[in-house]
This record gives sequence, C-alpha cells and structure tokens, in this order.
Amino acid sequence: MTWLSRYRLRSFLRNSIWFLPVMGMLLALSADLLSRRIDACLGWEAEISIEGGRAALSALASALLSFIVFVFSMMLVAVQIASSQLSPRIVATAFRERLPKAVLAIFVFTFTFSLLVQVRVDQSIPQFSAWISRYASLVSLAAYLFLFDHTCRMLRPVGLLAWRFLVFDQHGLLEWARRNNCVLELAPQVGDFVAKGSPLLRIYGQPTASTRKLDDLMAFGPERTVEQDPAFGFRILVDIALKALSPGINDPTTAVLALDRLHQLLRTVGLRHLDTGRVCNEAGRLRLVYRTPDWNDFVLFDDLMTAPRERLKAVLGELVEGVYLKFEKGTWGRRQVRLVSACEIRLKFPISINMVGRGDRI
Repeated sequence: MTWLSRYRLRSFLRNSIWFLPVMGMLLALSADLLSRRIDACLGWEAEISIEGGRAALSALASALLSFIVFVFSMMLVAVQIASSQLSPRIVATAFRERLPKAVLAIFVFTFTFSLLVQVRVDQSIPQFSAWISRYASLVSLAAYLFLFDHTCRMLRPVGLLAWRFLVFDQHGLLEWARRNNCVLELAPQVGDFVAKGSPLLRIYGQPTASTRKLDDLMAFGPERTVEQDPAFGFRILVDIALKALSPGINDPTTAVLALDRLHQLLRTVGLRHLDTGRVCNEAGRLRLVYRTPDWNDFVLFDDLMTAPRERLKAVLGELVEGVYLKFEKGTWGRRQVRLVSACEIRLKFPISINMVGRGDRI
C-alpha cells in the first residue's frame, strides 16, 4: 500500500462517524458470546424475578437508544450554531473529533449487549451478563455527560471546501530525489488551491526511475487542514473575529478573544526561526525545496482594521516592542503602523517608531 493510499484510508476513517460505532456493535456480539460461556461456567443467577429483569434490561435498551438519537441531534444543533456564530468551516469538526465517535461506540455497545442479554432471559437471569449491562450503562451515562461538556467548550473550525494541496511525504520525496540524484521543488505551497493542469513538481536533473511514484507522495482534498499548514489556524481565528464584527452578529467580545489568541500565537511564532523549506541529504546536498509560510502569511491584521481599537492597539504595540524589533521584522511593523494610522488609531509605544524601519530578514 502506497503512502497516498494509507493517507486516504486514514482520512476516510478519521472523517467517518460510523466506523467506531460499528466496531462497538461487533464488540458487543463478541462480548455476548464470551459472557454466555462465563455464565455457563459460573452458574450465577440474579436474585430478581424474570419479569423484573426483563423490564430492567428493556428500560436500559430504550434509554440507550434515546441517548444515541439525542447525541446525534445535539451534535447537529451544536455544529449549526457554531457555524452561524463563528465560521461555516467548523462543520467538518464534528466528523474529525474522536470523542463523539467513541461515545457513540460506547452507547451502541451497551445497547446491543443489553438487547442480546434480554433475548437470553428465559428461566433465569444470567448474573454476570446483567452486571456488564448495568455497569456499561453507568459508563454510558458518564460518557454522555463528558461529551456534553466537551461539545459546549471545544468546538473548533477546521475545514474549507476547496480542492487544495493538503500534505506531502517529505521523507518519501527526499528518498526519491536521493536515489535518482536530482533535486525536487514543490510548486504549490501546502494549503494552496491547485487547478487542473497546474504544475506540481519541478525536477532538476535526469531521474532514472519513473515519476509516477511521486503522485503517491502528495495528497489533495477538499478540506484545508492544519497538519502541515499552520497558517490555516490563523485564518480561522481571523474569520471568527470578522464574523463576530459583522453587522448581523455584532459580538465584539468574541472578536477580542480571537485577537488575544492571535496575539499569543503570533508571539510564539515570532520567537521562533521559521522553516527554510530546503532539505539536504546526509552528505549535505540539496535534494528537496518547498515553499513555507513566512511572517506575512501568519500576520492577517489587514483584515481586522474594524476590530476593537483599544485591543488592536495594545496587541500591535506589545508585539512590535517584544518580538518584531528583537528579530528586526521591521518591514511588517512599519506597514502595520501605516494601516493603524489610516484607521485613526494612535499607537503610543514606549519605544521609538523610527526603529521600526529596520530591514526584515525573513
């Protein structure tokens, strides 16, 4: 199986909400066969009437079926609300999150197992199987409460419907270039839209192997991800802030929270040296070149000139003083000062604005 096939399979399973619940159903079938043997060996019987045991198991199965339907409904409503309040890109989050799938798998397991135990109730109630149904129901209730809390606080936007360059296998491309004694250059940057017929790779040298294998080392899809595209996370935060500042929403508090998060992330990025996108082999020879996000790809304040002025002034002031001057990212600083001035925001930095004129090394 090629790297591309493995990636597509992994993405399919990651985005499929039915896979784990089906595995829970199969696990319930296996657990029922095992519990039958254990009950036969132990010979334990519950000290309740047959009618009471059947009623209890039936109530558990009905409650768990209601739980399953309610969880699906809760997920849909939560995603719709988050999509309207934050960004439509958040819809794909529900299909990527592992916790809802795991909770649904627990519900399906308990529901299926309870039904199977209920069918077995004839002359007596198997004690061991009844214990499993009872404690699995308690686990399902705890999982539901945890999922409810998680859904209310942890919805995150992670999708963009467009055909884009998602990821590439750096090790595979480097190994191919080394074996064929050539240099590979990726034309699009990760996250870029790729039209049909657009160049994907430039090969410098005379490769001896077929280039068809290179197709399996790059993945394209409709949803932009943050796996190898960190700038997408910044784009999502800017979208949330712009959505909050739109006339239909008018939620400056959310915009301020988005600015605070951008502030924290930009400071983290500013204190690091960004990747050069040039990979060499063990001998130090250049083998792979690819485009990487630079400082301007992370800085998206141009779209946020309608943000709360005092907060934007504080963010820009702290970043210019604490990060940009330290690493001489002055080109960006000078441009942002002009933009802020155009919006009639007077920045009062405790440093000289003339120092922002230093050259940008990125």
